[in-house]
Amino acid sequence: MWFDLDPGEPDVILMNTMVRRLKYRQLQADPRVSLLFEHGTTWFAMRGTVELDADYDRALAHIKTLARRYQGDSSRFEGQERVIIRMRVEKVIRHD
Repeated sequence: MWFDLDPGEPDVILMNTMVRRLKYRQLQADPRVSLLFEHGTTWFAMRGTVELDADYDRALAHIKTLARRYQGDSSRFEGQERVIIRMRVEKVIRHD
């Protein structure tokens, strides 16, 4: 999943999803989340809670920025209803 860090809040990870996806409905029902980043035998697990930013225009601009960052086609997101997932990291576990 594409992500970015919030420049104003270093403990917040920004992600994005369409409102028609199951992920969106599950996050509405239960905002507790975890992320896992791995590289070989080293991994970082992050736990936290999310807030959903349902400003569709801001979320569309955000996914287009992520697409450019990850070298994707930003035009394919036109017309989609999207939300920004703002994950506040509350715990980090490292294994190496």
